[in-house]
Amino acid sequence: MKKTVTIVLTLLMLLSIAACSKPGKEASAPTAEPTALNKTAKTGTAAPTAEPAKEPVPTLPAGELPENYGVAVLDGERVLFVSAGDGPREIGYGMEDGGELTGPTAFAVSGGKVFIFDYVNYRILIYDRYGSVEKSVDLRACVHNFCVYENRIYIAFDEPMNDAIYAYDLSTGETERLPFAEGANEGNDLVGITFRTLEDGLEIALGDKCFRLNAQKNEFLYKYEINKVNRGPQDTYKFPDGREVTVDIGANTRSWLLWYSDEYLVLECVKHVNGHSVYERSVRKYNMKGELVGCSVEASELAYVTCGYWIGVTPEGEIYTILLDEAGAHVTKPNLRPAYRSYYDGAEG
Repeated sequence: MKKTVTIVLTLLMLLSIAACSKPGKEASAPTAEPTALNKTAKTGTAAPTAEPAKEPVPTLPAGELPENYGVAVLDGERVLFVSAGDGPREIGYGMEDGGELTGPTAFAVSGGKVFIFDYVNYRILIYDRYGSVEKSVDLRACVHNFCVYENRIYIAFDEPMNDAIYAYDLSTGETERLPFAEGANEGNDLVGITFRTLEDGLEIALGDKCFRLNAQKNEFLYKYEINKVNRGPQDTYKFPDGREVTVDIGANTRSWLLWYSDEYLVLECVKHVNGHSVYERSVRKYNMKGELVGCSVEASELAYVTCGYWIGVTPEGEIYTILLDEAGAHVTKPNLRPAYRSYYDGAEG
């Protein structure tokens, strides 16, 4: 009996194996390969990310350059227009004793607002993005230059207040005197001062000397020098960390450093234009290899009054310009173009 049962079970197993190996009875297809996200979840290793795109060095457009190409007030984003006049919202134009026409001498852009020093009325007008006057800061003396940094206006006055920087708090309306550390600015006045609102702090430049704001002591400390060496059409900027950047600014041209970071620097350049007896100003951005990233020129022929500090650079490196014509002040964010083109001479490299 046991032998008969064993034979029957053996036959049933053989029949089962034969049935499983018949044609047309295929094994189920394998599951799809896990996605990258699933792989990441299983292995715990993040998928590699692409390197951040670096700002490319642009090239010139083919053919003849378009009209007004690279002219700040005509080739850029219009930020604000302020009419000239005597009203509370308007900027003033006036006449100096020597018969020279004068108007606003400095401006800044910060936090979506535009700040303009109204020289005729000794005040800084603060405009919102819609062109309304948000505040008027009345001053006691003439301003050489100013900047806006972390909710304060830092002002460099003319005599007799040129022994320190004055900080106006936009929240409280209080003004504080910030001296230079003892002996730091001995023998220097504030004529030609440059405010540099950098990503890592507020810097003042007087010639090659650089002073940094010490917020704890409320004073400016001498920190280092950024030297400039001129060799004909080239300027070399030597930074305290050992970097040297050589830029080709062209013949009959001088440059001033307005802003810098680890990757870029922004210069104001002034060129004597042959045959026109004029000096043409431009703003130029270079990378740390000395390659021109972009440029825009002031349309000085359109200017009714010259604004001494006509370029504003934010801590993030955004560039703004101002032009004063008979109608008033035009504040623009210029399109930086890949070559210097004189407003008078056409295209130049």
